[in-house]
Amino acid sequence: MTPRWSRCDIAATVDHAHVASVKSVASGFWPAAGPTRALSVPGRSAPASSSSRDSDLPAFATAGMDGATRVWRLARREGFCGDEGAPSDGSEAARAPFAATRVASVEAHGGSGVRAVAMARTADPAVAALATGSYDGAATVRAWRANAETSASTKPHGGESVLSLAFSPDGAFLVTGAGDGVARVWSARADETRKNSAPLAALAARGFGAVRCVDAAPLREAGEQELMATGGEDGTIRVWSWRACHGLKTARVRVCSSDEGVEPKPAFGAGPDGGAESRLTCELMLKGHARGITAMALCPCFSRGKDGSGSSRAFANRRESRSFRIAAGSDTGAAAAWAFAAADDAETESASSASRTTRESSPTTRRLAFGAAHTRGGVRACAFTPVEADVLASASEDRTVRLWDLQTGTCLCALTGARAAAECVAFSPDAAFLFAGAADGSLAAWRDASGSGGARADGRSN
Repeated sequence: MTPRWSRCDIAATVDHAHVASVKSVASGFWPAAGPTRALSVPGRSAPASSSSRDSDLPAFATAGMDGATRVWRLARREGFCGDEGAPSDGSEAARAPFAATRVASVEAHGGSGVRAVAMARTADPAVAALATGSYDGAATVRAWRANAETSASTKPHGGESVLSLAFSPDGAFLVTGAGDGVARVWSARADETRKNSAPLAALAARGFGAVRCVDAAPLREAGEQELMATGGEDGTIRVWSWRACHGLKTARVRVCSSDEGVEPKPAFGAGPDGGAESRLTCELMLKGHARGITAMALCPCFSRGKDGSGSSRAFANRRESRSFRIAAGSDTGAAAAWAFAAADDAETESASSASRTTRESSPTTRRLAFGAAHTRGGVRACAFTPVEADVLASASEDRTVRLWDLQTGTCLCALTGARAAAECVAFSPDAAFLFAGAADGSLAAWRDASGSGGARADGRSN
């Protein structure tokens, strides 16, 4: 069986998505609207169809150093008939079956470069949330319904650049990382934001340096408990258990390991009022990177059943029902991924003292090291395939995006041809498309062609 993402086809390209570097890309839910017009870029984007059959195509957002944030949706090109019906000029636009349709644009940071963008579904199924972080020292959260903005809020960071941000899986909270070395947790709900503009919690570690990367993920499919991860300039990654914001009364997650570079850490804070900070726990720390963390991704491990639904993946047995993976890259071009699984709390709490000691040491840890993933430039971004987390994409200063098989640690596919450094990368929620932005303001979308007979045999895309 051909591994997923071992062969790729170009799906769409836009030369001038931004007039400056595309620093961040995210894919997620966006409310449907009426017919929209494809962005007209000579030689790159073709006219797009706005038929209802395009509603299943993913939306994605890009953030640029030109101070703009743009939301795009893929649309099928009119008259595209595959390779035989495509023009014969040999251009990428001739081969691309889709066009990037710009459906929204935001310029909310006074011209300052936008460093990070995130998308999320809100409690209202017809409303999407769009978050941006900028060098102007602020993060914004905006709600959109049918391509029209309905509300906006600003998260001040005391003038410190917002370098990274991520929504919680349910879209209720926003995690930000800033140049002052502090990761903050904010409410993303419009009603709560209007009442209080202060963060719900702030996480800081001595010597951590700027928080370049943050991410959040559920530890269980039901969302009973969540994790957040932070990557800093000191070369360490910290994984935090996150219960305070939801008020859950659950036992502390016991994630232990004797692997080199992995250290369990104590609980963070102990507010006398039992507030948010008293229930945010640093579960482990990954260290050993030669330089600062420039790219990071956190993802739970869910496997697809025969019906296509997600189900929890256990590494060894039923007790290890909670598992996740984390990947990181640095300026050296090195990338690595780790897999963790925690034993079930209910069984641990009901065990005797003797057996509890055994159970606490039972969680498994696996390190999947790729070494020099990119030999000619640092890793700028990385992303897991959603749900299964079995493929990792890495974007690099060497102008390539590479896809890695996490079971073997081998490179499945190298996407080449960019004219500038690849700055960001993201998968669509269904893992069928991959989006990447470059330092020259261009963006590209690829689709998984591992099951297509017409895909290129070498797995490379220009």
